[in-house]
Amino acid sequence: MLIRKSIYLLRKIKHFFRLLVHGNAIKKSGLFDPEYYLAENEDVASAKISPLKHFLMFGANEGRNPSEKFDTKYYADTYGIAATGMNPLLHYIRYGKSAGLKIKAPEPLPLTKRTSAVLIFDHNLGGGTWTYIYNKLIPAFMSEPNSAILLARYNPTANNYIVEVRNSTNIIIESVSYKKADKFFNELAASDYSHIVVNNLFSWPSTKTVLEWITNYKEMNPAVSVEFKGHDYYCICPSFTLQDETHRYCGIRNDEAGCNGCVQSLCGKHVFLDKDNEKTYSVTNWRATWNNFFVNTVDVFEVFSPSSQKIFSKAYPDVSHKMKLIPHSIPSFECYNIAILGHLSLYKGSEVIRQFCEYLDSNYITDIQLHLFGQNVENIVSPHLTEKGAYERYELPEKLKKANIDLVFIPSTCPETFCYTAGEAIALGYPVACFDLGGQADQVRKSDNGIILYNEDPSYLYKTFKEFCGNLRTPVNAESNGNFSAPTKTIVVQDTASREFLKWMYEQRDDKSHYIPEAEDSIQRTNEMPKVIAAYLPQFHDFPENVRWFGKGFSEWTNSAQTLPQFLGHRQPHTPIDVGFYNLNTSQVMHRQAELAKKYGIAGFCVYYYWFSGKKLMDQPLKHILEDKDLDFPFFLFWANDDWTMCWGNGATREVLYKGDLRPQDADAFMEDILPYMKDPRYIRIQNKPVLLIYKIALSPKDDYDNFVNRIREIAVENGFDGLYLLSPIEDFMDHDNLEGIQEKYMLDALIEFHPIAGRKGWNLKHEDFFDPACSSTCYDVDDFVQNKKYLLDTKAKVFPGLFPDWDNTPRRYNRGAWILQNSPENYKQWLADLIQWTLEHNNSDERFIFVNAWNEWAEGAHLEPDTYYGYSYLQQTRDALEEAFPQTSNE
Repeated sequence: MLIRKSIYLLRKIKHFFRLLVHGNAIKKSGLFDPEYYLAENEDVASAKISPLKHFLMFGANEGRNPSEKFDTKYYADTYGIAATGMNPLLHYIRYGKSAGLKIKAPEPLPLTKRTSAVLIFDHNLGGGTWTYIYNKLIPAFMSEPNSAILLARYNPTANNYIVEVRNSTNIIIESVSYKKADKFFNELAASDYSHIVVNNLFSWPSTKTVLEWITNYKEMNPAVSVEFKGHDYYCICPSFTLQDETHRYCGIRNDEAGCNGCVQSLCGKHVFLDKDNEKTYSVTNWRATWNNFFVNTVDVFEVFSPSSQKIFSKAYPDVSHKMKLIPHSIPSFECYNIAILGHLSLYKGSEVIRQFCEYLDSNYITDIQLHLFGQNVENIVSPHLTEKGAYERYELPEKLKKANIDLVFIPSTCPETFCYTAGEAIALGYPVACFDLGGQADQVRKSDNGIILYNEDPSYLYKTFKEFCGNLRTPVNAESNGNFSAPTKTIVVQDTASREFLKWMYEQRDDKSHYIPEAEDSIQRTNEMPKVIAAYLPQFHDFPENVRWFGKGFSEWTNSAQTLPQFLGHRQPHTPIDVGFYNLNTSQVMHRQAELAKKYGIAGFCVYYYWFSGKKLMDQPLKHILEDKDLDFPFFLFWANDDWTMCWGNGATREVLYKGDLRPQDADAFMEDILPYMKDPRYIRIQNKPVLLIYKIALSPKDDYDNFVNRIREIAVENGFDGLYLLSPIEDFMDHDNLEGIQEKYMLDALIEFHPIAGRKGWNLKHEDFFDPACSSTCYDVDDFVQNKKYLLDTKAKVFPGLFPDWDNTPRRYNRGAWILQNSPENYKQWLADLIQWTLEHNNSDERFIFVNAWNEWAEGAHLEPDTYYGYSYLQQTRDALEEAFPQTSNE
């Protein structure tokens, strides 16, 4: 007896010293905060036990945190500490700190901001409301274009808020969790919602907080539709079954004391009390909160049966007019059975099946069931996968028949030499689906009934299987007496190149990873900033010559909208957004264009001017500029005096329609036409000289050119100007090592870089495999050109440097065009940033211009205007380059 007592005493002493040693180590770590521990654990405070002692003896094992800095459960689960039985914090102090182990889960990434999204609040407990969400609610909203669903839930077990984001393919694309309510609600507020749905708030820690947040959001965004779904009676009473102490329907009695006492007595039995009512048990306050929400915020109160409508109306008579009866519809129990024959290993397609099952599981799909006749080698666990076990060949017909198999799926991801399972299924008369690989595909192609698949994407597989099996079960006609249609012919997707092309086209269409949304504020320009000028094309309206030469309705959109890619990776067509496929017959669009340009730092437009010895073409937009004095549109003219040819319409011929030249006798008529523009206060001038850009200075004999230029300058002086500021592009015929000589010879105030005409020095030719063997287009890769800054000029000439956002003139030239690869928004920004610095170093403050080709050359792929792929990216990069060069202008 004495020995036992001694051993017991020694153990207690040992335990005491172990606690003392461990406690001192934890104290010294700085990771235990007694005040935090007591505040977070009220039971410890009421038990009057030392917080450190409680943590050492009980708290760590229960997953309680010693301070805000250390997450016990996260550390134990992440590094497998629970299995060792060791205190997680002590483990970190002794081993984890030196090993660099993390003590808290990383902060979640913020939710992506979305527009016209749908926000659904729901509990995290599954059941009928989840069935309603996945079978009814999500499919209804997903039918809307560009829809995104945000599912907001609270998990009481983990004490965190969860947001799942689903896109139109019904797949989770984001899942973000939050510990703090403030951060959760702030993240939700960043998106713009078309609908907010309260599906269920049972188990949320503060119902009032959620309802107030929705109300505040509605006040700020009146257009949002707020809907409430009456799945249960939680909004009437925390005892959501409306059963009293005797477990019978209470009839919604109007007895405050009785109701409060009933809820209190039922606490813990089908009652949930959130933090706002757990102390007061006030059903009156509870209903007042909900009634205020229903009256002032909810637009539609949806109920699912006549009797429930009566109950809700009795509790909330003021909102009975908002109640909408929509009975639940029960989906069909029809299920398509798909067989997998043989052992399911990695090379036999186990990962395809795993991903497919995960898709079916996560989307609560009930009309597809997989049956594995073989061994589940990779141990895939899913309610959508039924294991039938291995089989002898003679057993297969009966097993498939008993399982009511509709389709046999061969998910093998390797090219089989023959594939016996495909042959067996075909011999038994079953349709077979497989990928376009090896012997399995050869056999399916020869059969009368099957599918050749081109994509492993689970959503594609589900849609294809469901459609195919549904067709098999559909009677031929109403008079068929239930006779089902004959086997369909094998569905074979096109050859590999075509499949890859289609897949890439769909990926490009749906890829929003490059898309930049419109900025919310505007750049703050200063006089020190170089003036970024964008070329502006007016070829977006009707005029008689276009109709006569190219057909009624022809404009720049005709070519750009019908362009096709010429190789895998060729990004065409470019599709505009914001102002869309606009028409410049009125000035309305130009107001928006000017607003966009100004927002992102574009200082003005260089507008093409088509004038041929008195004949003007497509000048309607220029007339708008003169007539609409409210149009904030700084500009100067770009006289496109080149020959006007048929290449506008089909790119096939250079047949000249109007001849361009510089005839001395045209000078007076030319100036008479353009002086009204030059006298407009919005016209850009340098040193009181209106800027004029002449496209081709070497079209005519040099004497004719000289006489023309001298005369137009005289006329400018006669009209009160100090002359004309003449510009012309650097061209290939020029000696690039003697540009100052060219400038002097042609009496130019400055040269401009008008890419790609400025020369292709430093551009690398790139080979591409064109779809059409007859294609003679040319590809360039300018990535090396940009990365090694080959665009920086070394010249004594006065030059306004230039660049372009992109270039691809195949819309206008068909298969005889040219395009630039790798000219991404990031390359464009680097190029522009370097030109800004070059301009600051080489040109005077009133001559700091940078020329961008172009604002809207859609048929040449050169446009700052936003499109569906890059969004506002090129405009944003323009603004970023300017603001980074002049950081004091940033709004941030």
